[in-house]
Amino acid sequence: MIRIIKKLYELPPKTTLRKIRNKLSGKDMSQYNLEEILHSEKFMRAANTVDFLSRIQAILKRHTSWVDLGFEGQRVLEIGSGPLMGFGPLAVFLGCEEYVCTEP
Repeated sequence: MIRIIKKLYELPPKTTLRKIRNKLSGKDMSQYNLEEILHSEKFMRAANTVDFLSRIQAILKRHTSWVDLGFEGQRVLEIGSGPLMGFGPLAVFLGCEEYVCTEP
């Protein structure tokens, strides 16, 4: 019970009300909900993609002879890009020639 109260305290009121409404309406919260994703600070934080790529590349460099991804002049195909277009904005910003994504 304390965990639930703490979570409600930490969330913005708008998010709390949306979660309560979804729970009361019986929406299946085990599936992705577009409204929840679009209103989630966690999922809509664009810097997550850059942070993720930086962390993964740092780990790979530490343990292998990994060379950082270079998007300059490349054609990028991404499968399952997610609500923020995955690496699309980053690839375009870093000079990719073409970006195509598809959701399975």
